[in-house]
Amino acid sequence: MAQLELRQSELELRKLVEREKILKTRLSSQIRNSLDLNTILSTVVVEVRELLQIDRCQFFWCHQEDESTSLELSQQACAPDLTEPLGCSPIQNMEALSEAVMQGNLLCFDDIATDSWLDFKSRNLLVTLGFKSLLTVSVQTQSGRLGVIVCEHSRELRPWSDDEVEIIRGVADQLAIAIDQAQLYNQSRAATAAATIQAEQLNQVLHNLKETQAQLIQTEKMSSLGQLVAGVAHEINNPVNFIYGNLTHVSEYTLGLLELVELYQQSNAHSTPEVEAHIEAIDLDFMAEDLPKILISMKMGANRIREIVLSLRNFSRLDEADMKPVNIHEGIDSTLLILQNRFKQTPGNAGIEIVKEYGDIPLVECYAGQLNQVFMNLIGNAIDALDSYNSKRTIEEIEAKPSQIVIRTQLRNLDRITVKIADNGPGMTEAVKQRLFDPFFTTKAAGKGTGLGLAISAQIVTEKHNGAIWCIS
Repeated sequence: MAQLELRQSELELRKLVEREKILKTRLSSQIRNSLDLNTILSTVVVEVRELLQIDRCQFFWCHQEDESTSLELSQQACAPDLTEPLGCSPIQNMEALSEAVMQGNLLCFDDIATDSWLDFKSRNLLVTLGFKSLLTVSVQTQSGRLGVIVCEHSRELRPWSDDEVEIIRGVADQLAIAIDQAQLYNQSRAATAAATIQAEQLNQVLHNLKETQAQLIQTEKMSSLGQLVAGVAHEINNPVNFIYGNLTHVSEYTLGLLELVELYQQSNAHSTPEVEAHIEAIDLDFMAEDLPKILISMKMGANRIREIVLSLRNFSRLDEADMKPVNIHEGIDSTLLILQNRFKQTPGNAGIEIVKEYGDIPLVECYAGQLNQVFMNLIGNAIDALDSYNSKRTIEEIEAKPSQIVIRTQLRNLDRITVKIADNGPGMTEAVKQRLFDPFFTTKAAGKGTGLGLAISAQIVTEKHNGAIWCIS
């Protein structure tokens, strides 16, 4: 009998050792395969309950605020035939047990009803709750967090062997390492996520700074250009008005003098040889015929200068910083007049036909100067595209398909108008189209484009006027 009992005890010990190896292997594997804290804790309570064949295994986090101790249930595993798992710890409201746990002590009760270490109140409460045997071991992590593994048995007495206690101690030590690793992993992930978010924010800030810088440069440039244009227009306007205003009088005086000369010739049939010689030298007949034509040409030139000056002032609109109702067609016409030399036909340039299809639209509430800048950028880009296109075409190809820019305006609804500026150039690829309004993006050669015109035009249309701008190729 003694030998049989010894063999039985040895067999159970071997099973226990084998189960311990399996438990450690599973835990190690779980720790390696998952650094999720809840997964690790769940695995520990399940494996410990199955290894020790107990009714319930729980893991609690210990919290101490001022002088009170509280336990927060994290994970638990129960025998399948238990009615329901506990939502709290049996040591939750027992001061002596809670204090022992906080101090990291191991508590082992084979028979709660007769254990002398427990005070009467605690022993009576545990028995009332239906517990017969209890084993707790603290889990102290390097980070300072404290947990506790609670093993409970309620259906019958469950003596805890020294080997089982050592197993639980080993599990607690391994779990403490796993918790630290999981926390370090979570901290590193949080730090990485924070760094990624910060990097994205910095990239966005840098992008915004670049855009702002570009806009400031362009705004300052346009402001300076506007001041220059307004100043030149003002300086030109005075002498032009003086010339234009006096041309009428000069024309009247000249015609009067020519009439007087004619009357003098008629009243004096015989003139002196000196007079005849001078008349022949100055070609009086041709002068009398050509001088009115010259005066008319000068008047047309002065009027043309006045129109250009008026267009420059209308384009710059330096004194119109606020939104006000304006005639959009005047702004487009002023822009075309300023750009006229670029689409005019010359010996080295085939020229570009401008087709204006203006609709019946009302005055538009807008920042006129800024909108004129948009028209300047769009029409200027259309001219650039056609010039580049024509440089690769033969004269015959250009004559077969002359360059053309069509400008259409129409009333879209009660509070919206549409302005379409179209050229019959080669178009663009989808990749270029996607980046068309990006700051600093340009398809032009170095020194011919900054990549700011369309980006700023888009901002003026969308942000300043709550509109939309898009490209159809």
